[in-house]
Amino acid sequence: MRKVLGSTIFVVVVALIVAGVAYSLNSLARLPGTYTGVKSGTGAVTIHEDIFPFNTCTSDPTNANVDAPFVALHPRYAQCSSSKDNYNWVTYSDPTISAPVNTHVTMEIYNYDSATPILNNYYTEPQGITGGVMTVLFPKQDAKGNLLTSATDSGVGTQTVPVVPGSCQKNASSCFAEYDSIGAPADPKNPFSFTYGPGTNDPATLSVDPNAVSHTFAIHGIASSVSNAQPYLYISVPIMGAQPATVTDPSGNVTTSATDGNPTPPPADAAGMSAAPIITTFSFTTPSQPGSYVWQCFDPCGANFNGFGGPMSTKGYMSGTFTVTAS
Repeated sequence: MRKVLGSTIFVVVVALIVAGVAYSLNSLARLPGTYTGVKSGTGAVTIHEDIFPFNTCTSDPTNANVDAPFVALHPRYAQCSSSKDNYNWVTYSDPTISAPVNTHVTMEIYNYDSATPILNNYYTEPQGITGGVMTVLFPKQDAKGNLLTSATDSGVGTQTVPVVPGSCQKNASSCFAEYDSIGAPADPKNPFSFTYGPGTNDPATLSVDPNAVSHTFAIHGIASSVSNAQPYLYISVPIMGAQPATVTDPSGNVTTSATDGNPTPPPADAAGMSAAPIITTFSFTTPSQPGSYVWQCFDPCGANFNGFGGPMSTKGYMSGTFTVTAS
């Protein structure tokens, strides 16, 4: 009888601990509204994500990390998504995503964060995406590493992204970083435009240098009886950040941006935010039936053991949900 009673008490205590941990994590979660992207054609949507090294919102006066120049050009981020936001944590802008069935989804991820060497090279190769190819665009720069912008070289690029005042060489009140066209194939002769993945048919570009990876965006099923009955969906893409000053290749050779052809990182503003993002684009098609999936970052950019704590283990920062809806 004592054994049975002891086992029962043990089970109850464990259940309470698990419930307590779950409650604590949920209380820390950042859960803004569902983001459905923008319709870009019949049966097609474009989903935009921004990645920040810290929370930029200005609506909470206690936020010591306010980046007023950045928010002035990106007013959407003036409002905190929740009073529970952690201002020091790296963050994806829209953690709760949905898209209809049989939909061609184009993802464009604007990363304002620097690189963090990834621990598992499995995630350095794009997987599950259309054509097996993702495109990475760096903002164009001159020989001295200065951004080429609409204030300095109007018309140089075919795609522009707003950058913070003060990063433009002509002191413009606002300006736009120059990029190649996001929708066009990357030009192999352009040092600011890259393609990666098995679909490139180039062994040198099958995967991203693990030292250049900043985050990952990986959609996968949930381990449960419900997810086992829903259509399979797996997408995994490495997200590049600012290139490190030096990179060691698999042969042990040390290269720099001057020798490996990679662009130098864009300058940062006074708050530490990159003046212009590194842009990663890719696409995939949603399954023909509804389903509930999760997305995660697998590049450790948090705290505690191996960097997988903090934002990495709290829903809404480096993880979220991806729901495929009936319509």
